[in-house]
Amino acid sequence: MMMFEIVINTPFSKLFVLLLVVGLAPVRLSAQESGQMQNPEPISSPEEVSDEELQRFAISSDRIGDVQQTAREEIIAAVEESGLGMERFSELAASFNDPSMTLENEITQEEEAILNQLEPQMVKIELDAREQVFVQLAQEGLDVGRYQQIFHALQNFPSLQDRMNRVVEQDEQP
Repeated sequence: MMMFEIVINTPFSKLFVLLLVVGLAPVRLSAQESGQMQNPEPISSPEEVSDEELQRFAISSDRIGDVQQTAREEIIAAVEESGLGMERFSELAASFNDPSMTLENEITQEEEAILNQLEPQMVKIELDAREQVFVQLAQEGLDVGRYQQIFHALQNFPSLQDRMNRVVEQDEQP
């Protein structure tokens, strides 16, 4: 699970932050939004994470992946339905995220109107997905802060990643 904090100063800021979902990036988890501490203490040793937590983390990650996939599909459908097309939407979004990028074709008034019409629908999709992520974590007894701690520990400690793989394999055996 990757976390992104992007500030975009354009009329379409909310819409283009949503490109994170369309661009195959995970739904952004913000501990602050969920009422959790903003920067949880990093895990200093793999032993700080139990096998049970690893199992809950793995289950949550799978369920969150499903939520993200559904959100991506809904956003893609909305963009395609608008007549804009994903390729052009992605190009416009990338240019808003990187002001130094030059568009091959400048944004038209029609495209701007389409983007303005899409924004509320996409914001709703993102908010629904974020809420579902929080629900999935809660169902497994994890909060955003702990999920983030485990995620970062898995990146920093290969031995913890190995343990998680063993826990998941054991869980998959009949």
